Amino acid sequence: MQAGYSAAGAEATLVADDDVLDILEEAILDEQVQKAGEEFMMQHLQLFEGMTDEQLQALILTTLKSTVIEDSATIVEKEKITAAKMDAALKSLNVDEYVSLEVIERKTIALTEEGEDNAKNGTPEFQYASAMEKG
Repeated sequence: MQAGYSAAGAEATLVADDDVLDILEEAILDEQVQKAGEEFMMQHLQLFEGMTDEQLQALILTTLKSTVIEDSATIVEKEKITAAKMDAALKSLNVDEYVSLEVIERKTIALTEEGEDNAKNGTPEFQYASAMEKG
């Protein structure tokens, strides 16, 4: 049995794992927690609904009947699914030898936050030199 600590005022009391689980269960079952969870689910329903893996695989196979999918990113964007979900579906179809895959390598270059600041305001050296008075 492992134990945790619970601070009550200035006293610390040893709390057993079973007690911790009871406390967590009460917190999870609390009406406010449940209500907040339900509100989150309603606001972000699109995260929890969507295509199942089987539906996505069927979509891929149906699409392939009429055309070659040049880039899976087009389906990701159109169906508003994650690239990871698409990757899993394609790999599953590939393992079962329903499709063959060709990896498209993408390299992107993006400014860091500091780079964006330098592009907007100039480098620190430029800012220093600009602030100096000629004389």
